[in-house]
Amino acid sequence: MNKPLLKQTSPLHDDALEERGMKALKEQAYAEAFDVRAKAMTDDIEALPSLKDQVATLTGKLAGMERAMTRPLSVTATTKAPAKPKGTVARPDLIKCLAAGMTAEFMHKVKRRSVDKTLEVLLPGDHHKLSRVVAKAATDPATTTSPGWAAELVQNDVLAFWKAMEPVSVIGALVVRGLVTPFGFNDAGSVSVPKRAEGDRGLTPQWISEAQPIPVLEGSLTSQSLTPHKLAAITVFSNELAKTSVPNIAGLAEQFIKDDLSVALDGKLLSADAAVAGVSPVGLLNGVTPVTPGTGPLDDLKALLSAMVAIRAKRPVFLLDTMTAIALEYFVDHGLFLFRDEMRAGRLMGLPFIVSDNVTGIVALDAASLLMAPGLPETDSSGTASVVMNDQPGQVSDGQEVRSTYQVNGTALRVIQHGISWALLQTGAIATVAAPGWL
Repeated sequence: MNKPLLKQTSPLHDDALEERGMKALKEQAYAEAFDVRAKAMTDDIEALPSLKDQVATLTGKLAGMERAMTRPLSVTATTKAPAKPKGTVARPDLIKCLAAGMTAEFMHKVKRRSVDKTLEVLLPGDHHKLSRVVAKAATDPATTTSPGWAAELVQNDVLAFWKAMEPVSVIGALVVRGLVTPFGFNDAGSVSVPKRAEGDRGLTPQWISEAQPIPVLEGSLTSQSLTPHKLAAITVFSNELAKTSVPNIAGLAEQFIKDDLSVALDGKLLSADAAVAGVSPVGLLNGVTPVTPGTGPLDDLKALLSAMVAIRAKRPVFLLDTMTAIALEYFVDHGLFLFRDEMRAGRLMGLPFIVSDNVTGIVALDAASLLMAPGLPETDSSGTASVVMNDQPGQVSDGQEVRSTYQVNGTALRVIQHGISWALLQTGAIATVAAPGWL
């Protein structure tokens, strides 16, 4: 049996001494750690005044910011001025353009005055647009068909032309107020417009029961053909006229165009003339029997309204001559002005009306039934023309006076209005009281 080994102890090892040494080391480590911590606490305590000052400074700044945010603030904003829009130049009135062109050419031929200078006086701001071709060659007359002169204006400003004619022309008033829509022939020799046959009601829907076949109906169409006609005139001005002012000459030319064209056009439109093939259209009152005048204006107006109702007029309008319009406006019955207030509001018996010296009596017209190609004028002038001095169309013959504008120191002005035509699509679309008995 083996004996247990005895514990051997080195004579140099002392457990008690080792234990005391370890304890001493721990105490020294604790002391050093305490010293370090104490030193850090001392440093922190010494730094407190500085930190306090920093806190006070930050607190003051924060308070200042809060006060600045709460008090009203006045701000002045300066913005850049917006750019000024480029000035727009209104398109010149076509009649003024025609008159200016005639005047400019007249002054050039007579006084050798620059076309551009005359246009600058008559159409300030627009002369540069209108003189590009005219100023290129003084011997080339300014016409409304010359490219770059007024050809574009003529093609594009139909409404503007008739707006200028509105105060003196029935046709101008009908066009401008939208009562009729004008059309042009362009290069066509005629225009055929489809229309419904008189009295046709073939497309009237039928009443049917459920699941029954729907009837197939048939309407009846016809057509209305229009051919273009023209108005034309030549007049000779003495070149002595150039001694007056340019605006006066232009004003005369403009007034000639307005007054004389309106008389010729309206006079034919509201006449009872038959059509002359290749020469002139039919007057709208051709074949129309005037309404028998009544004893007062109410009788006449009611009769004309009845005529419009009978054809189911879609856009009826009254046409009045100036004296009839005045008589109606101031007509008194039992102490009351029957029509004054309504006429001053632009209506008569509930319908629009047009006043013109080119009307005779009272006319009622269904404008929706009127096809209208009023055309536009062209002008030309010459200082070297030989003119047959005859005021009757189609009657130039031997033995008549021929005048040279060059020899008499004059200028010939020619005005032609092409493409004129009109027609009524419905019988009975116009009625008239030619001579009211109460006037």
